[in-house]
Amino acid sequence: NYYDRLNKIIEKVQTRFANMKADGKDISLAQAKLDEAKTKLELAKTLGDESVSLFNSIEADKFEIQKEIALSAKNKANEARKAFIETHKLIKEAVKLGRVSER
Repeated sequence: NYYDRLNKIIEKVQTRFANMKADGKDISLAQAKLDEAKTKLELAKTLGDESVSLFNSIEADKFEIQKEIALSAKNKANEARKAFIETHKLIKEAVKLGRVSER
């Protein structure tokens, strides 16, 4: 869900930036920040997918044996969460930069 929501926000911001650029505004800094957000979002999605895959590979009756996998999955999930949070921050920074360019 986070991926879909953030991706939709990025698409909306990208559309706005395209319109601003068409109006002759210099949005290069804002665009760079938004591109960074896109990259971070893809990393977050990859980490999240890897975490889910690892969690799904754990058999409930063999948890002790697969404790390492569970810890690895937990760490990947935390990395994904942090990447989603960073993506959100980058989008907000891009929007701020876009507002400055708009003036």
